[in-house]
Amino acid sequence: MPPNLFEGGVFLGCEGGEKMEMGLTEHVVVIVGIIVVFAWFALLCYLSYKQNKLLIENGLYEPKTPKDVLEEAAPAIIMAGFILVGIGVAVFIGLSWASMPHLWMLCGLIPLFIGIAIEVSYVVLAVRASKRNGGDIVMTTLADYIVITDKFELWLRKKEKFKFDVPRDIARSGESKRPIIAFFVDPSSNARNLVCEFEINDQVIDNYAYFKGDGRGHWVVLKHENLNAGAENTLQFRVESGAGTVVFSDVILWFQRNVYTRSPVPIESVSSAEGAD
Repeated sequence: MPPNLFEGGVFLGCEGGEKMEMGLTEHVVVIVGIIVVFAWFALLCYLSYKQNKLLIENGLYEPKTPKDVLEEAAPAIIMAGFILVGIGVAVFIGLSWASMPHLWMLCGLIPLFIGIAIEVSYVVLAVRASKRNGGDIVMTTLADYIVITDKFELWLRKKEKFKFDVPRDIARSGESKRPIIAFFVDPSSNARNLVCEFEINDQVIDNYAYFKGDGRGHWVVLKHENLNAGAENTLQFRVESGAGTVVFSDVILWFQRNVYTRSPVPIESVSSAEGAD
């Protein structure tokens, strides 16, 4: 190690052989500065994670290609790079003007070169993304279903409650993509004005009156907000009034799912991109 640069962790060498004591305040300033820089990047990553998690829980998350991510993040990346470069240059010039110890120059050089690295990395990634312009992620909608229960019987004041899970990628928008509850009912021969109410997640969806020999099927179109995507849901049937019994069977939830796939990349595009690399 060069003489007069660092001795015992207390003194830092200056030009001309002078020595300057680095006290507690200076140590704190350097440490706090480093912590603030890393905490800023950590905060950005955490906020992005929370945003994506919230979108996934509500079934609104749509995967993106690296090109899409880079285009959305471009303003923040460029701004962060220039800010770090500016801070680094300003600190370096200020410390040089004040004839501070050589080791202190790192306080300006570190953010300066981090900012330069960010800008160079962005340029490289942007060039590669522009070459590989194929293979975008596209969404395909598929029909799916869940068998909630097979068969059960109800009578006055009797109720049955069932639990079922709905996938995270269930379609959450579009009138033509609304989920459907399907079930079949078979009232007893002595059934008379049996009023049955059914709920989803403790919200009343509809009610029906049944009479003897009035067996039929129901297809009930739900609202998107009736179901909790990626979570547990409940379905309850309850007889409110009337006489006799009624048998419910084949209770099924139909819904549509958003499946994301990567579109084919034209062979010419792949060949040209690989040749350019």
